[in-house]
Amino acid sequence: MRETAIASSRRTDDHLLFIMDQTAEWTVHGRAGAVLGLCGSLREALRAVFQYEATGVHVFAISSHPRADVVVFREQAERVADADGRIERPMRRNGAAGSPKPGHPSSGHAGAGYPSTKATPNSLNAGY
Repeated sequence: MRETAIASSRRTDDHLLFIMDQTAEWTVHGRAGAVLGLCGSLREALRAVFQYEATGVHVFAISSHPRADVVVFREQAERVADADGRIERPMRRNGAAGSPKPGHPSSGHAGAGYPSTKATPNSLNAGY
């Protein structure tokens, strides 16, 4: 019987939980491989995934750099975030009355409705 090989870019949920806060460059990818943002840790990248999705931007995957030797697809990102329990998932904004529009200072999103990908001391400790 032939053994099934696992692609070198895939990691187990447990391994991803183990490297969650290690400093590394992670890229958040959208449709057609578009780079949505760069993050300094897997935890920061997972937070960005849910922030992008809350603004209506589809996230396809997260990859580590420089060689993209770790790729985390959307389904696994959700599982790892759930297992971690410390990654907040903002609700999707639909422009309903009373909810701030993306990009508004009170919305928690930077720029044109997209999350900030620049790490600051406060953003690294957010949600703890």
